Amino acid sequence: MAQSAWIKRYPNDTEVHPAGTPVRELWMVMEGALELRRDAYTGARSVLSFSQPGEILGFNSQFSDAVPTYNVMTYGFTKLLHIPGSTMRDVLREQPELVWTVASYYFTRLQLRTDYIALHATAPLKERIILQLLQMARQTANMTDEIHLRLSQESLAFLLGTSRQSINRELKTLKDLGLIDYKGGKIHVPSLSTLMSLHDLSMKN
Repeated sequence: MAQSAWIKRYPNDTEVHPAGTPVRELWMVMEGALELRRDAYTGARSVLSFSQPGEILGFNSQFSDAVPTYNVMTYGFTKLLHIPGSTMRDVLREQPELVWTVASYYFTRLQLRTDYIALHATAPLKERIILQLLQMARQTANMTDEIHLRLSQESLAFLLGTSRQSINRELKTLKDLGLIDYKGGKIHVPSLSTLMSLHDLSMKN
């Protein structure tokens, strides 16, 4: 697989793949981030998800004829490993024991997304922010208790479908509590376990 893959570097806000076209490859984020984004003709924008270093995108389209309805865009300077979908399918045919690994990875992501949608339907904004940070932390490679996420307030507002001003107020509350810090489009979580405990406590109440 390594022989057919290639690395490419992208500037910020560059379209990696347009909506409405078949996906023929997978992308592994090595640096920077990818966002799945929908831009309406009215100028409105929604961000479906962010993918941090270590994440792999493109599985869905390798096992179905589904065509994505979103654009795949870079967030910041981004380095991607491109893996041809045909190569991955050849490897799985030759080593069927890997199918379970791929399926486990995919369905774990699907479960996270399902939980995310269910909780975001009713949770207050502060809890939705905490949930979003926890989800992004779980998706990072080599997750530790201290996490640095590349995510601006504007992008977080797009993700949660609210205003930047509302996000700023809630982030300030979390910062005053010592749960996070933020500067220059990055959010620092000094103790992921503390943030997780707060989320678990709010879910019980």
